[in-house]
Amino acid sequence: MKIIKLMFSRFPILFLAFLLQIAGLGVIIGHYAQYFIWFWGISLVLALFVFLHILNRDVAAEFKLPWMFLLIVFPLFGTVLYLFLANPKIERRKNEALEELERHRDEYLKATPAYREAMNATLGEYRGIENYLVNTAYSHGFLNNRVEFYGNGARFFDALCEALEGARHFILMEYFILEHGELWDRIHKILIRKQREGVEIRILYDDLGTLGKLPGRFGRVLTAEGLTARRFNPVRPILSGIYNYRDHRKITVVDGKVAFTGGMNIADEYAGITHPFGIWRDSGVRIEGAAVGNLTFLFLQLWATAGRGDTNCGRFFPPIPSLDGTGGYVHAFGSGPAPFYREQVAENTLLNLIGAARRRVYITTPYLIVDRALLQALRNAAARGVDVRIVTPHIPDKRLVFLLTRASYRPLLAAGVRIMEYTPGFLHAKQMLVDDEIAFVGTVNLDYRSLSHHFECGVILCRTPALSDITRDFEELFSLSEEITRERFRFGLIPRTAAALLTLFSPLF
Repeated sequence: MKIIKLMFSRFPILFLAFLLQIAGLGVIIGHYAQYFIWFWGISLVLALFVFLHILNRDVAAEFKLPWMFLLIVFPLFGTVLYLFLANPKIERRKNEALEELERHRDEYLKATPAYREAMNATLGEYRGIENYLVNTAYSHGFLNNRVEFYGNGARFFDALCEALEGARHFILMEYFILEHGELWDRIHKILIRKQREGVEIRILYDDLGTLGKLPGRFGRVLTAEGLTARRFNPVRPILSGIYNYRDHRKITVVDGKVAFTGGMNIADEYAGITHPFGIWRDSGVRIEGAAVGNLTFLFLQLWATAGRGDTNCGRFFPPIPSLDGTGGYVHAFGSGPAPFYREQVAENTLLNLIGAARRRVYITTPYLIVDRALLQALRNAAARGVDVRIVTPHIPDKRLVFLLTRASYRPLLAAGVRIMEYTPGFLHAKQMLVDDEIAFVGTVNLDYRSLSHHFECGVILCRTPALSDITRDFEELFSLSEEITRERFRFGLIPRTAAALLTLFSPLF
């Protein structure tokens, strides 16, 4: 059924267009084969300039090495590929929209010196994590919010639909995957009803993430129904590295007072309605309080790049009374590629969390393709005597990625990191718990694409009541998982070599 849907979607047309462009380049080169020596000489000169350019770029070594390898072995091909894919340009209109929104950030999200002192008192030894996010993600945390953690998709979407039913002013929804099915039908009916009641509704979805899952006219149909919809980074039949920039965030904001985020997209498997890979496991949070403003801003940030931005966003940031007595610190933040963000905010925040651990670090991730920095941080934590445990899926959704995930096991096991595979099905949750006192729940996978190319979001929770629920969720996951040991783990030479090659070239795309 999925293959038939894919055949009649935009995917075959776009794929054919990309192939024709590559074939066209091949024909041009073949037609002028008699000038091969000239081509070769010019390509060597160009490759040398590109090589030096890459060498001097302020980017991770993982990005530089595969490009340098291609340029040395295939100078012409490597140069052309680099020019097409490695330097995506942001449209001027998008930059202007973002800059306009950034100019008003402090009007909507303020923190007085006294408020910062109160946050630092709550955070204690973790206040450096707040300082880092203030300086790189350009957002700050909040105190006294209500947070509910969900380790179950059915419960998460029940709470989300209940919040949608209570909307009075606006609903903002941003998702990487949005697919027709029972879950979307349920949400769609609520949105239509709320629109008729006068609620403003905006839906932002990633065009590449929904390729093959939604018809190209989907946005126009929603707009005709009165729901404003936009595609992030629409896929066009032109070779470009811009398609590496994907909106992998999952956000719902209701009236600026309640928000949801986590790993769950709008598709039936996330709610446990269908079971394509066994029992699907995911996680998410519901936030009520002033911390919702950060997720609102993240939505408006990418909404402005997908169309015309708002000249006045004040109505999306209503005054929210402090929910006294609930305790704890909540910081919802975003990350993404340059030039939107100057640093890899998500990865550095996770590194800061691992570095702060004294007793334990528990992690779940569907894809474990760690770079040198993350690998060393996990090794260091284990060497300090920290109980480091990572849970990955036992049933994969992508075979090649599963191969790369298992390739990461050997050096981690050797360092004393405990690795477990969730046996009932596919584990899609992205979360981290440190010393039962601070945690991360969000959309970030531990792979290069998620950490470098995607727009992501997540929530840092410190000393909130929800931490006890996250602890229980990890304990349940451990009981449902099979531990991978050095003695029992077998990873042959052929898959190990294939994984090494795939890992080398994964930063290219």
